[in-house]
Amino acid sequence: MEAIRMRKDGYKTAAATEAQTTQRLSETFDDERLRLVWVELCDSLREKDPANSERMMNLEVHISDFPKVEVAITNQLLERYMISKKHDIEVFLSHGLKNDDLKVDFRFAKVEEMESKGLTRSEAFAELLKKSTGVAALQRVFNLELV
Repeated sequence: MEAIRMRKDGYKTAAATEAQTTQRLSETFDDERLRLVWVELCDSLREKDPANSERMMNLEVHISDFPKVEVAITNQLLERYMISKKHDIEVFLSHGLKNDDLKVDFRFAKVEEMESKGLTRSEAFAELLKKSTGVAALQRVFNLELV
């Protein structure tokens, strides 16, 4: 096996790249590991494209038929962006999950899968009171109201 050689500028030589690509990676992964690598992908995009990075962070990603990954997209603009970046997304996920057979499919999310609509301040406060007994207790003790 040929030793991997690095040039002074940090790039691998052609021989090293060829030797590396002959080894196929096929590790198994689960939804939890997939989600972690998806978050890494979104973080890596944050500097170049913060808006789409944040939108991608909120998407539902899961294994549909191993090693096929399904991403539920919420709107057409994001769909166009994701399709244009599909190859880059597959490469990033393949390296992160160590599986060269990984493929990504996009589909529109069903209404039930989408995050709830934006809430008004009073609706958000009411939801917070329902979810957090601590906040509800503070509200009762200090007689707090949203104005």
